[in-house]
Amino acid sequence: MSTLDQRALKKMFLARDRLMQRYRFHAAIVHHMELTKKESIKTLAVCVGRGKAEEEGFIVLLLYNPDFVMRLKLNELVGVLLHEVHHVLFGHLSMTRKDFPNRNALVIAQEVTVNEFVKEPLPENIKDDDGKVIFEKAIFLDAYPELPEMESTLQRYERLKDTIPQTKIVISLDDHDVWEGIEGDCGGSVWAEDIEEAIKKAVGKLIEEAIDDMPKEDMPKEIEEAIKSQGNCPGSEFYRLQHKISGEIDWTSKLRKYVGRATSVRPIYHRPNRRFPDLVGIIPGKARIGVKPRVMCVIDTSGSMSDSFLEMIDGELRVLSKSEKEVLIVECDERIHGVYPYKGLLELHGRGGTDFRPPLEKEFLQKWKPDLVIFFTDGFGPAPETKPSVPVLWVLTPNGEQPCSWGDVIQMKGGGDD
Repeated sequence: MSTLDQRALKKMFLARDRLMQRYRFHAAIVHHMELTKKESIKTLAVCVGRGKAEEEGFIVLLLYNPDFVMRLKLNELVGVLLHEVHHVLFGHLSMTRKDFPNRNALVIAQEVTVNEFVKEPLPENIKDDDGKVIFEKAIFLDAYPELPEMESTLQRYERLKDTIPQTKIVISLDDHDVWEGIEGDCGGSVWAEDIEEAIKKAVGKLIEEAIDDMPKEDMPKEIEEAIKSQGNCPGSEFYRLQHKISGEIDWTSKLRKYVGRATSVRPIYHRPNRRFPDLVGIIPGKARIGVKPRVMCVIDTSGSMSDSFLEMIDGELRVLSKSEKEVLIVECDERIHGVYPYKGLLELHGRGGTDFRPPLEKEFLQKWKPDLVIFFTDGFGPAPETKPSVPVLWVLTPNGEQPCSWGDVIQMKGGGDD
């Protein structure tokens, strides 16, 4: 190891120790990342890759360029470490170009979100020995007045994707390209496997290890609330329902306009057959008669949905089921966790990110053939750009917002905070 490498690593450790003085939970996160020298990147970055120990499998790596580290003041390096930890906590490692094709809009949405909670100084105008600028300045919220405070990365991306041009690469504090996969020692074959699951497991394990070291109470309250609003907690949690809230919506009248005329062609023996009209009672005719409509209720189980919100939804479903309609439950955060007929809810699975698209995909709707989709959600997440063939009713939490321009809306009443 060269003298530069030794000094840079020592400085990384020193910044982590300084972090411990004011941000104990963040310091625990950094402690359980694998510090990895990577001269091919210009600054720092976080990604998922194989650890040095073979038995570790996929872990979260903190990549750093030694030269860049040595050009920072110590308090700036502390700010950069906070910045990198926020990328992990807010679920940015799993946001790929496949799902977010406007790279510049994604980078800006991610950068302003993580920097919104960085109170330490971040570097400016860092140059190499030849005077070439390595990094100019961090991207903050005040540079984009169209973005409100405390919005999720997904909401900000949706606001920016059609207005931010892709012709010029946005320069950020991180090397975002590493999130698409690192070759060789840092990436291995993770990208040939299930990327989403590998990332979630690695991030989930990292956060669990940090909580074991530092109780969750050591996480700054504003960061905990921001993580919930981002809907980016590890998606392998479940909530056991307490059935402590009663539903308030008059579902019989609300659903009449959607499913009151659901019909199906059925054989009827007292109606003459067109081809054999004289054989009434022997060969059945056909008629369109009313049938029990199928209502598909999608429950948003993402991290932004509090326990109280889920209890409110449970109460509404108990009322809805009494209308004798066929109710199909779909549990979904950023992916579908379960599909089953409603027979009362015991627990709900998810608490990951938010994506309204999987249950509204054409193939999924064709498979389950609902007459109506009811989406219980706070509305914070991406929805399909085009309206599905099946009518959709957005049932929003008290402070929720409609995620798209199509579909009807019912706003639930009452509190939703835990």
